[in-house]
Amino acid sequence: MRTLKTLFNRQTFPFVMYYGVIYMAVATFSPYINLYYNGLGYTLAQIGVFTSIGPLVSIVAQPLWGLLSDKTNKKRVLLAVLTGSLIVMSVYALKTAFLYIVLMALLYNACFSSAGPLGDALTLQFIEGRNVKFANIRLVGTISYAIMAAVAGRMLAGDIGRLFMINAVLLLGALVTALWMPGTAGNTETRAEPGEAGNAEPFEPAGEKRAGFLTLLKNKTLLCVYLSAFIFGLTMTFYHSFVGLRIAELGAGTEQVGIAMLIAAASEIPVLIFIEKVFGKMKPVTLLMLTGLLLGIRLFLLFFSTTVITVYCVQLLHGFTFMVPYYFSVIIINEHAPAHLKSTAQSVYAMFRGGLAALTGTFGGGFLAQAIGIRNVYLFLAALVTAACCVLPAVLLAVYKLRIRKNKN
Repeated sequence: MRTLKTLFNRQTFPFVMYYGVIYMAVATFSPYINLYYNGLGYTLAQIGVFTSIGPLVSIVAQPLWGLLSDKTNKKRVLLAVLTGSLIVMSVYALKTAFLYIVLMALLYNACFSSAGPLGDALTLQFIEGRNVKFANIRLVGTISYAIMAAVAGRMLAGDIGRLFMINAVLLLGALVTALWMPGTAGNTETRAEPGEAGNAEPFEPAGEKRAGFLTLLKNKTLLCVYLSAFIFGLTMTFYHSFVGLRIAELGAGTEQVGIAMLIAAASEIPVLIFIEKVFGKMKPVTLLMLTGLLLGIRLFLLFFSTTVITVYCVQLLHGFTFMVPYYFSVIIINEHAPAHLKSTAQSVYAMFRGGLAALTGTFGGGFLAQAIGIRNVYLFLAALVTAACCVLPAVLLAVYKLRIRKNKN
């Protein structure tokens, strides 16, 4: 009851509504846009080009929006990216020519790709010092995504082109909720204290207090977070970009895609409820290895799937393999980034996970799927993520412990 009161008070409610609406918008676009491209007759390689254009431009756009947010005003910058996203979405489906779609994908992602990290930064700044947990606010986004993914599947049955109108309405709602948020200046933040783990270290020497965003990469903790984000982002981008087409290969339609997205999003709910109590006590390396192992299993199972029911079962692993690394990455970044670069640090994380990784996963994945088939790419990624996130950290940890023993002797 106390949690509900804190979420629904006058100041917190706009942030809750924002997460609800913005993730509804994601649920009506990401799972279905490739089905729209496929319906226009484009090949898997061409679809890979479309879905890679956005991540390509976001590599530049996300850090720039983050820097602008830190130097000016977070709320105004968030309003700007939402307005741009709404305008592009309103004209996205006017033409179906290859170059026109490339242009729309570029413009839309240049704006919308920063709506998430900017919203996270603004929300984390707002709740600092208040009795509000980020997990509870983010949970609203998960529930909204789950509901909308299933509803959208039914709404788009028979006319996939409706996704643009639905998405535009939701973006307008996100813009309204952002206007409702308390405004904050980007350059007046105070540094958040380390969490309960107590392992956050001072980020900058006194003489580098106003250093540029490239200094973020000099921090070992942040660099590890960014590199792991690339690995998970590469895998999950291809997974989500082509899972709808994989379901279509099994003879299903948009309603079944919606159900699959509903199951995936619903699996995040128990994870978010218990994320701090259960997973917060685990060491980051252990958490990374376990997440990588389960993600590898998830991809292996998708490779062997022969029915839509099997895909539904695979989707149950989404909550742990997606939400756990995302949630703790956002929290760790907020603890370790300097006060004047918090938005930038979150945007750089999004650039690694949603820019560099997404570009590789969509562009390279599209051509690879064209060559060997979507199913076989899932098998390749299963081996890759298992080695990168499970086998490699285990080997490095063993070597590290061996060196410690030798030094003691």
